[in-house]
Amino acid sequence: MPTVDAAASRASAAFLAVSPNVVVRLTEVVAIVDHQAMAAAATREFLGFSRRRGQSIDVSAGQPAKSAVICRERVFLSPFSSATLRRRMAVSRA
Repeated sequence: MPTVDAAASRASAAFLAVSPNVVVRLTEVVAIVDHQAMAAAATREFLGFSRRRGQSIDVSAGQPAKSAVICRERVFLSPFSSATLRRRMAVSRA
């Protein structure tokens, strides 16, 4: 009888495409911030801080970023909406 929960095993191997060319492990994702929340002062301050530290990566391929995917070590500015990313996360975890 296996000792590892099958759902936990799938989740640890699941990935999220934050752009057409970049994927991250779901276990690394801390938060997904939509474009409206990115305009808030506290969020702008956090994004600026992560950019200055070299932890922010713009993967929006020249398009305006529609969301920010905050991971443990990096922040990805994504061309995908937060709703699209959340749907993809739900499918990956299923």
